[in-house]
Amino acid sequence: MIPTPLEKERLTRITHSKVRTGCLTCRSRHIKCDEGRPVCALCRKSGLECEYRQTLDRRTRASRMARNSAVEATQVAPISHELTPRVLARQVDLTWKERYFLDFFRRSTSLTCAGYLYDEFWERLVHQASEDYPAIRHAVIGMGCLSYHFTQSGSRQMRLMSGQPLLIDPFPLQQINKAIVSLQQNLSNKNTGRLQVEAALIACVVLVSTLLFQEDSALAGRHLWSGYMLLDQYLTKNGNKSLIAATITRAFAGIHLVWSLFTGTGSQTEEPLPLLVPEAFEDVKDDIQKSNDLLVTIARISSRQSWFKGFNPNPTPDLDIDRNAFMNQVASMPSLIKSHRALHANQLATPRYLSSLALLELWASIFALVGTVESGPEPRDMAYDGYTEQFAHVLEVAKETLLYDTPVPTFSVNIGITAPLGLVILKCRDWAIRREAIALLRGSRRQEGIWSTDFVASVTERFTQIESKGLGPGDVIPESSRVKSIRVDSMPAQCQVRIWYHFVRDCPGYDCQHVEPWEHELLSYASGSLEVLEASRDM
Repeated sequence: MIPTPLEKERLTRITHSKVRTGCLTCRSRHIKCDEGRPVCALCRKSGLECEYRQTLDRRTRASRMARNSAVEATQVAPISHELTPRVLARQVDLTWKERYFLDFFRRSTSLTCAGYLYDEFWERLVHQASEDYPAIRHAVIGMGCLSYHFTQSGSRQMRLMSGQPLLIDPFPLQQINKAIVSLQQNLSNKNTGRLQVEAALIACVVLVSTLLFQEDSALAGRHLWSGYMLLDQYLTKNGNKSLIAATITRAFAGIHLVWSLFTGTGSQTEEPLPLLVPEAFEDVKDDIQKSNDLLVTIARISSRQSWFKGFNPNPTPDLDIDRNAFMNQVASMPSLIKSHRALHANQLATPRYLSSLALLELWASIFALVGTVESGPEPRDMAYDGYTEQFAHVLEVAKETLLYDTPVPTFSVNIGITAPLGLVILKCRDWAIRREAIALLRGSRRQEGIWSTDFVASVTERFTQIESKGLGPGDVIPESSRVKSIRVDSMPAQCQVRIWYHFVRDCPGYDCQHVEPWEHELLSYASGSLEVLEASRDM
């Protein structure tokens, strides 16, 4: 039977129909897309910008907007009713101001919170959860408001260090209180299920991040501790196999690391570490997310010190891990990541992806260096003098990491440049390298956790002044004058910080408990620069 023209047309359409829901990047490369949202697997692995046609559903739209909205200095506009975003069904009870800052969080804040590396929590999960749970919605609104003011004038530390007046806006606190009330109501229900607990854990991460944004380390620590208790119960009951459970666990691990760096408050309690240290180390050369997870794990293990030891990076012997496997993995990471960067150098990679690879190499290099020295023979602090070339390489990689930073102040709750550059300043006694590392921190307008880069530059510079007292730029700092361990306790309400330090001469060997004596100074930064208010020595 001869088909009619209409039947021929139908057959032609069926025969030549195409799938049009894949991302534009995969379609342009003529490869099959798995249609993963917000980023397909191939684009994520290759570091390419993943674009879809504008048919995204309401849950993935926020993630797409956030990832593509790199914040430029000219993009942050004053609040205006004209900028109020379109009202979605779940936002009908919100004021225009709440809707504005919810939209600002989705377009800008969540991306900067994620930092240099793609983060499933900040770029997907929190957007989905904020649509369904008021506690999370109000928490991100408060954080969006803080972020807006931050992009306008910087952090509290930044403003004080530059002589600017402090800004006080009660709106973020009001939103945090709304979030806490809603959270308590959800958890007080006797029929609280898995979804409600997951929502509470997500809200906890956002609230702790907001408190870090406000530089309140003590209160952030208390909420983090409560969250850990709930996380432990959740993982015991549900395991860590689902994507949501793994994403939440990674978020807790990362935020704990950023919270505890350089501080004494981070180690005064023995926090449980539920499934945050892997039983085996995986091959990370083909997966940037695994690289990020492993670096967080390495940093957690290397800096997990008791309160009396302070921050003295060294693989801690009290964890049940294979020390040789740990050190081998640390030592191999810089070359693996460097090879990966070279492989992608000529590909169409986004600036963010290039910065993320540089950041991974930065962390891998500094911990390989520290791990090599701290696992070697005594005197260890003098041994760092033989690694000047490696410290110089770390600085070059740090410059590459910062290459695409914008002049707009940036807040992050993930690993960044502060800790690696801080370690360079503390452990490298080469005068020129120290000065260059301090200059890099001062030139970057970032806040990671409670610490702004400019503030860390000033505090670590104070330690170099203590070590170099009576010496010139070319003089070798004797071992007895070198600082072995430090603690930094921030008191933002008083615009003060107390630094604690322990000299090598008071620390005979690795087994020293660092109990006493501690030197400490009380410093004020209310006037725009660090001023020593008092200095004493514990006996």
